[in-house]
Amino acid sequence: MVLLGGLLLGGFVGAINGFFIAYEGIPAFIVTLATLAVVRGIALLVTQGYSIPVPADSLFTFIGRAWVVGIPMPALLGILILLIGHIVLNHMRFGRYVTAIGANAEGARAAALTPKRSP
Repeated sequence: MVLLGGLLLGGFVGAINGFFIAYEGIPAFIVTLATLAVVRGIALLVTQGYSIPVPADSLFTFIGRAWVVGIPMPALLGILILLIGHIVLNHMRFGRYVTAIGANAEGARAAALTPKRSP
């Protein structure tokens, strides 16, 4: 449940970043640094500056330290994410939009794509 919450929160923060980059015209690097400062500040407020220990039998520990068929779990997750990314970017319409807009926003606009919104 916490893992899902973290993914949703990360998506929300990414959407806020995307808004400032696409609609306000602020450079991505600056927006990312500003978001980092805000999120770290919120984390310090929530934890009151203390580190929170992770139990040895938690899912996070399993993901970071487990081995499956002689391969570390982080490597397997990386391969899985790589395969999903390959399929999305090369075999789906959404991937073509992302690639076109990321490579050349003006060219994507000329091809009737809207760079400021997703398909």
